[in-house]
Amino acid sequence: MSPEPAGTLVRVSHLPRSLAFYRDQLHCQVSWQEETAAQIIGPGDWRVLLAEAPRRDVTRYLTPVFSQPRPRGRLYFRGRDLPQVRKQWLARGLQGILWEEQEWGSRSLSVPDPDGYLVTLLEDVGLPDAQMLEFYRSGPLRLEAALTDLGEADLDLVREPGAWSIRQTVLHLVDAEATSLFPVNLALAESGRVFQGTAYNPDLWAQRLAYAHRSIQAEVQLFRAMRAYVAGLLGHLPGALDCTLRSSQGQETSVRTFISALTGHALGHIAQIWQTRRAHEK
Repeated sequence: MSPEPAGTLVRVSHLPRSLAFYRDQLHCQVSWQEETAAQIIGPGDWRVLLAEAPRRDVTRYLTPVFSQPRPRGRLYFRGRDLPQVRKQWLARGLQGILWEEQEWGSRSLSVPDPDGYLVTLLEDVGLPDAQMLEFYRSGPLRLEAALTDLGEADLDLVREPGAWSIRQTVLHLVDAEATSLFPVNLALAESGRVFQGTAYNPDLWAQRLAYAHRSIQAEVQLFRAMRAYVAGLLGHLPGALDCTLRSSQGQETSVRTFISALTGHALGHIAQIWQTRRAHEK
C-alpha cells in the first residue's frame, strides 16, 4: 500500500543515518520505509520523503507539486512552543542550534541535519491586530528602502552560493503576494466559503517566469498597489480580519492568518535582501 504523498523531497546521502537523526533527535514519526526511501511526519503533520540521491525516481510518492530544498538549504516545518523545543534539543546535545526572533512576531529554531540541511521550525507568536497591520502596510516602503541605490548589476548579487539573487527574491515576493490576493478577496466577500487552494513550486516559477533576467520595476509598483488595495479593504469592512475560508476538510483560515503570513513572508525576504547587501558591502 502506497503512503499518503509527501509535499517535500529531501535527497540524503545515507538513509539510515538521516532516519536516526529525524526519528531519535527531532522525534519525527517514520510512517513508511523502504531500502532507499522513507517518509517522515514532522511538526505540523508535514510529510517529507527522504530518498538516497540519486538512486531512484520517487515522484510517485510525492504530491503533484512538491518542494525540494537545495543542498544545504532550509527544510521548513511549522513549530509550536519553540523555547521549550529549544531546551529539549539542547538537552539532547544537538549542535549548531540557531534561534532567530523577528520584530514582526515570528521566530524560528533551526538545527543542521547530517547532510547539512537546516531543519527550521517556524512559529508566529502573534501581534495585536493594529501592530500587525502596521507591519503589513510598511512592506512596500521597506522593500523600496532595501533596493535604494542598487544598480541593475547589483540585483544579481546573492548572499551565499545557491541562494536566490536580490532580483529573484523580489519577483518571488511579489508573485507570492499576487497569488494570495484572490483567497483574501474571496474570504472578505464570501466569508465561510469552501475553497481549496492550489500549491505551486516557487523554484519552478522562478525558472519558467525568468526571475533571473527580468526587470523588477513594475513588480515593485504592483506590490505597493496590492498592499494599498488590501489595506483599504481591511480598513473599510467591519470585522474583516475575522472573515474565513474553509477547506474541504473543514479547516478554517481567517483573513487575519493570511495577512500575518503575508507580512512575515515579505519582511523575511526583505531581511534577506539586506543580508545580501551586507555580504557585498552595498
